[in-house]
Amino acid sequence: ENTEPKRSWKNCWDSWAQPYLNKAMEMGLITEEDTDFRYNGLPCTRGNMAKIATRAFEYLKEEDIADTSTYATKLKDYSDIPDKFKKYVLQAYGKGIISGYEDGTFKPNNSITREEASMLLYKTAQYMGYNDFYEDYKLSDYKYADDEEIGEWAKEAVYQMNKAEIMTGMGDDMFSPKSNYTNEQSISTIMRLYDLQNKPKSTPTPTLAPIPEPTEVPTTEETDIPETDGGETTVQEN
Repeated sequence: ENTEPKRSWKNCWDSWAQPYLNKAMEMGLITEEDTDFRYNGLPCTRGNMAKIATRAFEYLKEEDIADTSTYATKLKDYSDIPDKFKKYVLQAYGKGIISGYEDGTFKPNNSITREEASMLLYKTAQYMGYNDFYEDYKLSDYKYADDEEIGEWAKEAVYQMNKAEIMTGMGDDMFSPKSNYTNEQSISTIMRLYDLQNKPKSTPTPTLAPIPEPTEVPTTEETDIPETDGGETTVQEN
């Protein structure tokens, strides 16, 4: 019998992200079975982002939407969504924190971009009742150096999340809106949102208005990711 202890994959993450990972696992936002989160620097998919956001709501004892069948009919690729994501996608979609593309698809296996992630985080913060935002983000003196590359549909979310210190830039005043959002970054920002429960709140809105998304549907090549002992690098958000 093999008595060697099971190797934990927690050590595969960079040191800056380790505390967020540990807390997320304590809360049940991710488990050892969520192997997509095992790899350092791996882009987070839209399905996984919906999953951890929904689990965060569950941890905070937010009630699930009882009947999500209506939302299933609105997603053209619902039947193609892996079973492991379906419940989370429908809850997130129903709560208004994430939506599909203009062609009616959700694309759960696509990597989520940084500007898409900012919108999900912004809508999640609103749903949680956080209210410490700019009255008008356009009046802020601060702009990212690559502001012109940020989609107009995402700018409010990008700058509101910057103000809330939930999602910041990539260094040199760059936001890199079209870059992929990594698993480490997704977990760390969701955990920062969790910390907002101790900050001023307004009355939560049960269902939010539909979220505009970019017209271009990104594509993601699926590749086999070898198991590693870590050592890869990822860019930390500050």
